[in-house]
Amino acid sequence: MNKYQVMLSVMLSFAIVLLAEASDQPKMYQEKSGYVRSVITQSFSKDNPSTLTETLFWDNWGMKIAKYQIVDKTGRGTKTVIRLTADNTQENLIAVDEVALVQLPSGEFKSLDYRAVDIMNTFSREEKQDMATTFIRSSGQWVETDQKKVVAGQTCTVWHLKANDAHTNCIWRGIILETIMGAPGSSFLSEKKTSEIKVQAIDSAYFEIPGRIEP
Repeated sequence: MNKYQVMLSVMLSFAIVLLAEASDQPKMYQEKSGYVRSVITQSFSKDNPSTLTETLFWDNWGMKIAKYQIVDKTGRGTKTVIRLTADNTQENLIAVDEVALVQLPSGEFKSLDYRAVDIMNTFSREEKQDMATTFIRSSGQWVETDQKKVVAGQTCTVWHLKANDAHTNCIWRGIILETIMGAPGSSFLSEKKTSEIKVQAIDSAYFEIPGRIEP
């Protein structure tokens, strides 16, 4: 093997290692980046519902999240930013980079505790490949069903709350596309339904604090 072939072999081996590490990195969601836009309707009576528009942006497989929730009537709302990191050890330990709640449209913000990281770090390396689903399953409060729905063009799986069959989530690639939440004996009803899904690169300004004010 000549010098050129040796160098090429080393370079290829290095590239293979990098690809393996990239594919092994912890993932909250099963799509690298994109956004989903949903409408949330809440009411105690059908005559006077309130509506919010929710837009969830994510990057780096959901290790960066920016969730905007804006009340349609007032234009006011919040933006929640969660940025996580993972080390390169065998355990892929998760740490908080920044978690904050931003008031909209003022841009005022405060940092938040994010204890979910402690639970994530109990997951195996394999479970960290699908942390959103593992998190729901490990809570012991949700039941995954065989029921499927098509929401915004994507097929999601229905989960229901053990204590309340009327409370369901429909999950696609780790992301909740639809929520129906009713309470037995109550007229309260909350429904969330995704209207738009885009899998694409996302501007990093969304994940800054306060960053972009408008979704």
